[in-house]
Amino acid sequence: MTIEILGVEKNLRGTKITVKHSAVLPYTPAYTFFLRGMADVIDSKFHLQFTEWNDLNCGIVWAEDEFNNIVGCICYDRSYKDSFIPQIYSILTFVDEKHRQIGIHKIMYRYFQRQVSNLKCSVITSNVHHKNTIRLISAEKDGFVPLQYLMIKKI
Repeated sequence: MTIEILGVEKNLRGTKITVKHSAVLPYTPAYTFFLRGMADVIDSKFHLQFTEWNDLNCGIVWAEDEFNNIVGCICYDRSYKDSFIPQIYSILTFVDEKHRQIGIHKIMYRYFQRQVSNLKCSVITSNVHHKNTIRLISAEKDGFVPLQYLMIKKI
């Protein structure tokens, strides 16, 4: 596993944010942060209570503050990068609650999009719960547009 530093920037508070990347999710310093973030989304009823990604097909971009604390991540799945329409599936975009509204998502997303381009993919896909208004707004700011609604019925 190789961890690369993608860049160092300042958030809206003027403090240093280091953006890092690993092409594989397992054994990264951000792995448990990602899992806690996913658990938070599931507990908020914004995701079904199951997961279906394969850790070895996933990469992760994460942000660390000046004390090396992980404050945000974007985890993605490369399984579809060689499909008819080369794409990356964004599994989770998550910023720690204490570090929201200070530009961390925007910084991470810029580097994430470069990683997607480096993989020669032309599309980023993501599932967003229709009641997750915060993520819907951030996705729209990132340039996402709704394509379809997935309807389910429990029996």
